[in-house]
Amino acid sequence: MPPAMSRLLTSLIALPLLVAVVLAQDKPLAPPAGAQDLAEQQEQAAQEPTEEPDSTKKPPLQLLDNAAEVNLGTLMDRERRQFTVKLRHAGDKPLAISLVRSTCPCLEIVNAPQPFTLAPGAEMTIEAILKANTLPVKPFARLILVNVADYDPYFIKVVGDIAKNVSFAPAPVIQLGSFVGLKTSWTRTITLKFDFPEGKQIVLEQPAENKLLTLAVSSPEPNTFVVAATPKLPLPAGKLDEVITLPTRGVDGYGSVQIAFRGTVTGWDLAVVERIITIDTAQIEPGKGAAAELTIVPRSEAPPARRLARRFKGGHSHAQNDDRVAEKHVENDEQAAGELKRKETWQDIAKAITVNIPEGSTMDIVPEDTCIKLRLSFPEQFFAQRNRYSASVMHNKKIIGRLNIVAK
Repeated sequence: MPPAMSRLLTSLIALPLLVAVVLAQDKPLAPPAGAQDLAEQQEQAAQEPTEEPDSTKKPPLQLLDNAAEVNLGTLMDRERRQFTVKLRHAGDKPLAISLVRSTCPCLEIVNAPQPFTLAPGAEMTIEAILKANTLPVKPFARLILVNVADYDPYFIKVVGDIAKNVSFAPAPVIQLGSFVGLKTSWTRTITLKFDFPEGKQIVLEQPAENKLLTLAVSSPEPNTFVVAATPKLPLPAGKLDEVITLPTRGVDGYGSVQIAFRGTVTGWDLAVVERIITIDTAQIEPGKGAAAELTIVPRSEAPPARRLARRFKGGHSHAQNDDRVAEKHVENDEQAAGELKRKETWQDIAKAITVNIPEGSTMDIVPEDTCIKLRLSFPEQFFAQRNRYSASVMHNKKIIGRLNIVAK
């Protein structure tokens, strides 16, 4: 077997089948895991083989009219084009057909014969769907494989051209960055403009309700739509990755369009400025104790902790210099709103601050206009038995600072 053929077969066996053979049935295959993420599907499809490898044991199958390939012509960029492939057995001995499959998530086999024997001169039919939204806007070539016992696979080359029918401004994916996501509302919009031949007009319908975002669709002019997203505050902390499917109608064969809003919700991201508290016991006056003051501020304003800097940046590296992604950070809106410059905000934050202070000491939590002060008091004889203590400062049970209290 030629090396190119061997490598292709090895990869196909090692990877899970994206499309398995389907017996005559009404329902198409379920989409692969993560199919809601259009960008990932496009990246995967771009890595799939597009040319038939050399073969020394090619089965005696041929397309009708001895065509070299199946040409689907021009497809719309969100089209699901169903097509039929017919093969004729051009040999003189029966062929044992075992499996029909594709090499790409863009090709879905919806109807193919179950494992069977194809007699000489007989024909077999394969029905498939080409999902244009998983391919880039340019000419394409992808492969369907027919496994035949005692032969190398038979490759059916499917070609065509994807036309661009929709453009996005600023991009189909909005990167929101890292932000608090609790009090400050914001709005991010994506404008979609469609262009179809013969003056066709499309309707972009309201998407399904989203748990985290309020979505509104407006149309300032024909074939132009604006999708506005605002948060349902407060947002839960963690990764935000909302893929929005926008149904369409009015243009036959044109499917839904997807946009996405991504970022990281941090909640109040706080830090303690002072990590080491040093008490000079020689300065403690008789009958009096010692005192220390700590400050809680936004982590962005705290000095860097003593630890190795991370050698990577957050998010996907492919998001940089990618015209599918636009940076529209919510942090800028929150800073402009000045939430962390208000005493009322720090009073709310203070309600969730706890410190496991050493037994015998006391602490006052004092909200101010731009921070929280923690004022610790130690009795005169507090350090008589021990000269070192530790404590943790927590916000909503999350540690925002570890303290070392040292007497000298």
